[in-house]
Amino acid sequence: MSLPPLNAVKTFEVAARHLSFTKAANELCVTPGAVSRAIAHLEDRLQVPLFHQHKKRLQLTVAGQAYSFQVSQALGRLSTATDELQQHQGFGGILKVGVLPTVGTRWLIPKLIDFQQQHPMISVDITTLPSDFSKTVDLSTDLTVDLEQYGVDVALYLGRTDGMGSSFDYLFQECLIPVTAPILLPDLQRLVSGENSGQNGLLLHSTRPQVWQYWFEQQGLSLSNPRWRARFEHYFMIIDAALSGLGIALLPEVLVRQELSDQRLVTIDNIALTQPQHYGLLYPSVRQNEEKIRCFREWLLTYKS
Repeated sequence: MSLPPLNAVKTFEVAARHLSFTKAANELCVTPGAVSRAIAHLEDRLQVPLFHQHKKRLQLTVAGQAYSFQVSQALGRLSTATDELQQHQGFGGILKVGVLPTVGTRWLIPKLIDFQQQHPMISVDITTLPSDFSKTVDLSTDLTVDLEQYGVDVALYLGRTDGMGSSFDYLFQECLIPVTAPILLPDLQRLVSGENSGQNGLLLHSTRPQVWQYWFEQQGLSLSNPRWRARFEHYFMIIDAALSGLGIALLPEVLVRQELSDQRLVTIDNIALTQPQHYGLLYPSVRQNEEKIRCFREWLLTYKS
């Protein structure tokens, strides 16, 4: 089916937003009759009623509500793309990057000054992804993940990548290590030695509660009856808790390298848990050669490890 006229679609979007042909006419600088005729032509073209009158008030039909949402999103993207094109004249542009909170703040953002120096025509727009993003995206079976629904061009992804195609660039494998403040090093030593008392001060990631169990199994230890000191939704919260001396945290090594170097956090060698998940850059394969995405990919891969 061919697309309806853009002017009619725009008229529908404004009328749906106001639920008034008169207000829509005022915004569009036309007469209410012109709005009414445009809507009638659109409904005739689509063969679907979009509005109905209820107690003399204009309302959207169920189909109209669904169409209004999609049209609003599409026109918004068209407006953004047009503004970006006019502003950058086809060079550079705005790259929308989706990140998980801690990876964004502690790993990506400190490096962005280098990207900006190399690519000053590309502006980076950082957006936080839902905490369950990595769980809802299965790259082992779906190679065409729709990033548009998250409002981003690319995303820093953590998850399994079995059978991946060209829409994912590997950065590094996740490696979890137990860390704590120096004052609690004896507690960490007791934990590693298998003493049950060492299990009384563990910090738990609420969205990944099973990782401590995996760590104990890898170390050949028994997780008897642990007393979770506290639970946190995000890694940056757990890092701050560990720094304050609240307990022992199991954290991705890449996120606490600076704290370990400064000895604000301590660990014990050779007790890391290597996970099957990988960190990497996810992007639509059909856009991999788009300038802003290509530049970001090439730059990011210099930090591959």
